[in-house]
Amino acid sequence: MDRLTEAHGWGLMVAFHEPEPDSRAGANPALPEAEMAAVLTRAGVPA
Repeated sequence: MDRLTEAHGWGLMVAFHEPEPDSRAGANPALPEAEMAAVLTRAGVPA
């Protein structure tokens, strides 16, 4: 597995196993949802 794929895989694991809201979102609650949709789209998961 190359580094990019490995990092992407860890990113998905963290995203799906994170029990609390993403603190990076700040005042924009739609950001994590949009960000996850973009990640899944790049991963080839149909919407």
